[in-house]
Amino acid sequence: MRWPLVTSVICAAAVAVGSASAAQPPDPCALVTTVDASTALNANPPTAKPKTVGATRTCTYKIGKKSVTVTTQKIATKAAFDKTAKAIKGVVVPMLGTGADAYSANGTTILLWNKGTGVTIAFAGFQPFVSVQQALVKTVAGKL
Repeated sequence: MRWPLVTSVICAAAVAVGSASAAQPPDPCALVTTVDASTALNANPPTAKPKTVGATRTCTYKIGKKSVTVTTQKIATKAAFDKTAKAIKGVVVPMLGTGADAYSANGTTILLWNKGTGVTIAFAGFQPFVSVQQALVKTVAGKL
């Protein structure tokens, strides 16, 4: 008699866990790997671990004073993403040739949206070539 009740509780718990994880944005360290970051940094950074703060997840690769920080969060619509991206102060331009809805902000930040996920890639201590930024956008968009 108890087995159906136990099974029902386990199934309900699995659904609840699945729903909670579905609400989280993807792992930023999986979207931009250590190998991807090493291309931008021109050196091999230590392996990074994702951190979750509120509704965002962050992953930072660092070598000396240079770093690449990847942040993921859920953004429901492309329109909401575009509005946020265009509100950034400075020079914000669409990243053409990437096959993704992406912007470059001031040459030091990439903003990307795909399938309800917003990804920000921020470069500190250096400004990578446009070709490196475009390659990162293509890599991330392909994993979302």
